[in-house]
Amino acid sequence: MPGLGYVILNEQIIPTTTSGYPQVNGIHIKVSTLGSLKLPVNSEIIVAHAHAYVKK
Repeated sequence: MPGLGYVILNEQIIPTTTSGYPQVNGIHIKVSTLGSLKLPVNSEIIVAHAHAYVKK
């Protein structure tokens, strides 16, 4: 996204250890520049987040 940052679609975060939980973000926007929207740099916008775990 020019003038704002970048977008990750269907972000899948798989843990490398057995103690973590898989996570999915439908849309993940990372703000890396101060653009016309005046959002703080390093802000993140996540739309549609889910995680899974096994209940013991």
